[in-house]
Parts: sequence; structure tokens; C-alpha cells
Amino acid sequence: MRFAITGANGFIGSYLTTYLREHGHEVEEWVRQPKNNTQRLYNLAITESIPSLTNLDALVHTAYIAYDKRDQPNAAELNIKGTLALEAACRAKGIQFIFLSSLSAHEMAVSIYGKHKLALENSLDLNNSLVLKLGLVIGKGGLFQRMVDTILRIPILPLPDGGKQSVQIVAISDVAKTIEKCAGERRRGRYLLAHPDKCSIKGIYTTIAQNYNRKLWLIDIPVGMLYPIVYTAEKLSIKTGITTENLKGLANSKYHDSEQDLYKLGITLMPLSEALKNTID
Repeated sequence: MRFAITGANGFIGSYLTTYLREHGHEVEEWVRQPKNNTQRLYNLAITESIPSLTNLDALVHTAYIAYDKRDQPNAAELNIKGTLALEAACRAKGIQFIFLSSLSAHEMAVSIYGKHKLALENSLDLNNSLVLKLGLVIGKGGLFQRMVDTILRIPILPLPDGGKQSVQIVAISDVAKTIEKCAGERRRGRYLLAHPDKCSIKGIYTTIAQNYNRKLWLIDIPVGMLYPIVYTAEKLSIKTGITTENLKGLANSKYHDSEQDLYKLGITLMPLSEALKNTID
């Protein structure tokens, strides 16, 4: 098959590009700053920048414009406008459109990221497009990698509300396998892609430390007390491994029963312990 991937130089996009090529597929990388002949110029904020869709079978949309109060206050509008233009272009050419969303995108979401992703999901034509709602992606990048880097750097960490929040994970390799399978089946609709087991933030932190043979001391701090600390660190450009948006998402985390969707997709996901082992190896 021939794929195009928007945001192909990001965490998920770059992994997916490598995976698909290793499995015999052709891949076009759509990025804002092309550096070779396999990459195409694409800017989500400019609807006229959509490259040619000739000979494509599927397009995986991972590109996302992050909200910034000062530099990108209209991110939501740009994301929706650009995504809808891309979906319409794919539909006109009979190309499978696959949008990657998040479990943080739900009706009770309080984080800007969760709200934006949900608005994007709801704007799509699910009779023709596919939405995959991902759990915390375990791999060498994204929020998970920031968690690992922080644990390796700092042995004493604050734990928002004792780390009791429910989190569901998905290994990056399982994300790639599912996308390949769904594209081959021209799957449509909206599906949860996250392991059905509940993990706590405390459990994830502890498991990471154990896998890297690191001692870790966790200090229970109410989210309400931690938020201004993280907010101040962001303003001072100090890396803490967690953002105020992450804290909002954690404070409003919600368990999603994914078993039925995984059954429909014909997918079995690896648990946290196996996903971590594969990431470290």
C-alpha cells in the first residue's frame, strides 16, 4: 500500500513511517520543512498546502497545532479547518482517512488538548473516516519519554494526588500494527485503542524505575498545590517532565472500556510490562 503521514517527523509519525516501510509499504512524509525527496511540504494551518494525493491508498493524520495563548490562540480553528480540508480531499479521491485522537478527548475533558481533539473527532464524517483514540503511548517519545527522562534525572518526584489516577496505555508498535491492519481493511468509525487494564500513574512511575534499575522516592502532593509550581516552571522554561495541561488531564482522567472495540478490530494489545520491556530493549 501507499501511505501519506502528516506530522511524519513527530513521535508517532516517525515510528509509523519506519514501521510501514519495513513492512513493504511506500510512505510519503508530509512535514513543514522537507529535507529529502520522500518528504512533502505540508502545513496544517494552510489548507492550500495539501500535496498531490495521486496513487495514495491511505492517509494517517498525526499533525496537530498546539494551543498557545500568545503565539497560537486560534489553534482549535486552524486544526479543524485544516483537518476537514484534508478529510474532504481524501474522500474525493477515495483515500482512507485515519485520524489519531486520544482517550483524553471525552465529554468531561478540561484540558485544551482533550477539548480540541474531541472537537476534531466530532467534526469528521465517521461514515467515511477512521478515528483511533489512543491511550498513553509507550515508546521513545511523547509524554511517556518525558516521564522516563524525568525519572532518570530526578530521584525524588512529586506525585499528583498520590498517583491514583487511572491511565490506559498502548505500545507504539501496537499503534503501528493497528493502523496497518485498519488501512488494509478500509476500516471506518471510531475505536478505542488502549489496553483494557487500568494502570495508575504511581504504578507507571514505579514500573519505569524498576525497569531502569533506579531508586525513586515519590511525594504525594495535591494537584491544586502542584499546579502553580508547574505553571511557574513553564513560565521560566524549566523542564519538569509534566505540564499544566498534563495535570488538567490527570485530574479529570476517565477509564474507558476498550475490550469491545479491540475485539471488533481483531487486535490484542501488550500490557504495560511488555510494552516497557520492548521500549527499553
